[in-house]
Amino acid sequence: MYSLKAVLTVEYGKELRASLEIGDILYPYDSTVKVGTSKYGGVLLLYTSLTYEDILKVLKASPTTYIRSIAKVDTCCPEPFEELIRCVNEYLTQINLKVGKVKVYERGAVKKYGKELLNSLRNLLDTRSNLKLYITPIDYKVCVGIHEL
Repeated sequence: MYSLKAVLTVEYGKELRASLEIGDILYPYDSTVKVGTSKYGGVLLLYTSLTYEDILKVLKASPTTYIRSIAKVDTCCPEPFEELIRCVNEYLTQINLKVGKVKVYERGAVKKYGKELLNSLRNLLDTRSNLKLYITPIDYKVCVGIHEL
C-alpha cells in the first residue's frame, strides 16, 4: 500500500538533491515512490509501497550522499499534546507492545512540550524491551514509529 513509510533527515539545504537521489535509488523497486519536503529544513517524507525493511535494504546497498537518519512511520497523530498522548497510548495498546526507549525529535509544537511528553510516556517503558519509539513531528502532525534497538 502506497503511504508515508519514513521520515528522512538529510543535510540542511540539500533537500532537493537528496530527494532526487533517494527517488532515483528507489524508483527501480517502486515506480510510484515520492519524496516530499516538510516545512522543516533537512526533513524529507518518503511515500512508497515498499516496506520499511525493503527501504533500508535498498538504501544501505546504494551509496547515498545526504541521508543522516531514517525514522520509520507506523502511524501519525494530531499535534496538540493531549491528543498526541492519547494517540500514542492507543497505538501501543492496539499493537500490544512496550518500548525500552523513546526518541523525540524536538521541533515545532513538540519542542514546547518535549520534556512533558517524555514524562507522560514513562509508563509505557519496559527496560527489558529492545524496541525504541520514535516521535517525529512533520508539518501539522506527529508521526510515530517503532524500531528494534
